[in-house]
Amino acid sequence: MTLLDRLRLRCQDHLTAAAFAGPQREFTFGDLLEAATRAGDRLNELILRPGPIAAVVSEPAARVPAVLAVAAAGRPLVALDPEWPAGRRDEVVTLLGCAAVIADRSDADYSRSITLLDSRFLVDSCPRPAVPPVPDLQYVIFTSGSTGRPKGVAVSQPALEAHIDAVVDWLEIQAGDRVLQFARLAFDTSQEEIWPTLFAGATVVAADSATPTFAQLHRRLRSTGTTVLQLPTAYWRQWARYLDGRELDLETLRMVVIGGEAAYESDAFAWRSGALSTVRLVNSYGPTEAGITASAYEVPSYVANTQQALPIGQALRGRLFSLESTTEGDQELLIAGPTLAAGYLTENGLVQDGFVDRDDGRWYRTGDLVRWIDGSLAFAGRRDRQVKILGRRVELESIEAALLTAGATDARVEAATDHRGRTRLCALVVTDAGVEELRDRLSSLLPQALIPARIDPVDRLPRNAAGKVDLPAVRGLLPPDTVRRP
Repeated sequence: MTLLDRLRLRCQDHLTAAAFAGPQREFTFGDLLEAATRAGDRLNELILRPGPIAAVVSEPAARVPAVLAVAAAGRPLVALDPEWPAGRRDEVVTLLGCAAVIADRSDADYSRSITLLDSRFLVDSCPRPAVPPVPDLQYVIFTSGSTGRPKGVAVSQPALEAHIDAVVDWLEIQAGDRVLQFARLAFDTSQEEIWPTLFAGATVVAADSATPTFAQLHRRLRSTGTTVLQLPTAYWRQWARYLDGRELDLETLRMVVIGGEAAYESDAFAWRSGALSTVRLVNSYGPTEAGITASAYEVPSYVANTQQALPIGQALRGRLFSLESTTEGDQELLIAGPTLAAGYLTENGLVQDGFVDRDDGRWYRTGDLVRWIDGSLAFAGRRDRQVKILGRRVELESIEAALLTAGATDARVEAATDHRGRTRLCALVVTDAGVEELRDRLSSLLPQALIPARIDPVDRLPRNAAGKVDLPAVRGLLPPDTVRRP
């Protein structure tokens, strides 16, 4: 039974209730299920072989229709970032043996398109061999890989179903709620915004812009009566400061959930001092491999104005946490439970890098260092060089690999956070090419957001007597407004 079949059984007693609020009109659960079934049947008519369907979706209003269409076809969804260079998208589609790619195109050839909830998608079949199938695979979300090749995290239907139940319980979603769908499909939060909302009988609200201005956000929240909002920490941080000294009346908004990177007490202090100070604020944490959100921390009404990171809280229902001491004396967080991903999907099937089998079950090594503070977990750093940029997990080695491919002979990339809390990438490169030439070449290798904001040519990288990169010397060359590392 597919996830859509389970949703159909769940909503039989409220088929006339609003399920999806698009830009122009709303659709009931009955409308949604009927349209999804037609679109799924049409997809299977157009696609002649088994395999997952990749989706490249730019318009926010088309995200929910794309997810439903692929689910109705009974196929796994491979969510591709529309900001990826075309070459990277093609590589992934080939790597995973996708049967087709759908893209939201209003001018699509009608003979090769599907329409669902006012959105039309061009369907492009892929004449490529399929990879070994993964049982019950629901979706694939990509994270950065240290070699420069994205890693596809494969999540099964049972894992997503377990997470749906946990999220409905955690966010206390009820039939009257209206949840804004803010995240792009390439971010796993999108699955958390869509499926738990529908299974709870609530309404998914489409955003009206991929990155709305704050004025656009306010209009959409007010006009749709949104009650629950999930935001990337970087966007929310700017919003909190924007609200300082302003008046804003959003009577229906009851909860804001943030996540994707570290938030600080100074950020929460700004929020608690602004126009929405009484709205519940929750700091969430969770690697994609552990099933989207794994823990949450309810931010209290008073927060000190310090640079201390907010705790990441306690485990959601169904998760098990274990702390394992490292050789450096730190404690790494391991996560277990029914929401764990099946592994990483490759052309040869699933691989289990980072997943370990112990006597007490299967666990995922997060690489995150944590400590307990007053009964809540607090993030204390990483075992590796992974950072978060605008909610994206980024292996700094992958940016260095791209710089070498683009023509640098040596490169070091660091992440710096300025006094406004904005994290950006800074690169030192040894190269005969000009900086702009490097940037042009990088644009065909990396999404725009992952191209270093600052690229400084040097004669050679600072190294110590052992030949390793001299980190203090490198960081001494970072921009002067850097105040902390993420």
